[in-house]
Amino acid sequence: MMYLYKLFSQIMRNKVWLLIPGVAPDKIAHFCAGVIIASTIALFNPLYAILTVVLIAIGKEWMDMLTLRGCMDYKDAVATITGGIIGCLLVVFLKLLV
Repeated sequence: MMYLYKLFSQIMRNKVWLLIPGVAPDKIAHFCAGVIIASTIALFNPLYAILTVVLIAIGKEWMDMLTLRGCMDYKDAVATITGGIIGCLLVVFLKLLV
């Protein structure tokens, strides 16, 4: 899992995401967060991984709305959940191979 974290940190640091036209940098960050969270939890239970990512994504956007510290955007939650689903599927697939 540390490998995924380092990979996504490198992507954000080197601005590789600029090569993806039409995708905002914060959506890439949300996607990466979803992958990291879900792939870590999916090692133990894939269903809990997806549920956790959904709760975290919705909770984060809800807190943005309540605290007015950020801008509530459902697209951020969708990006996080999409990353979580892909991260979970990656772990399940890799567990089947091993």
